[in-house]
Amino acid sequence: MPCEADYFREHSDGWKLVFEAFYATLDGLKEEVEDKYGQVSETRQAMLVRLFDKVPLREGLNRKHAFELVMAVTRHFETKFLEETNGMNHIDETYTRSLMKEQDAFCDMIRFGMENKVKG
Repeated sequence: MPCEADYFREHSDGWKLVFEAFYATLDGLKEEVEDKYGQVSETRQAMLVRLFDKVPLREGLNRKHAFELVMAVTRHFETKFLEETNGMNHIDETYTRSLMKEQDAFCDMIRFGMENKVKG
């Protein structure tokens, strides 16, 4: 999301349009959007899966579940960005950096775990 965030910070209306087209589509338009842009979405998803396949995972971890968790966090931050920037004409770089820092913290929790395994 960092490269996307920089682009969409500068072009916030474009981000909102893209997000709403794919995630907040009106019921009457969902089928039409899927027909026209479903392949783009599928191609993006396949690319992300290929990239994630290169990530070494802990033994015994279900790769599909791990990918779903990462994508859930990604969608959370995409939604948060859209909600928090709704109505803004300009998206401040400080805001973008703060959101990226928060997303990185979530990713670190996924990457390194949350439980303190040291027992005292």
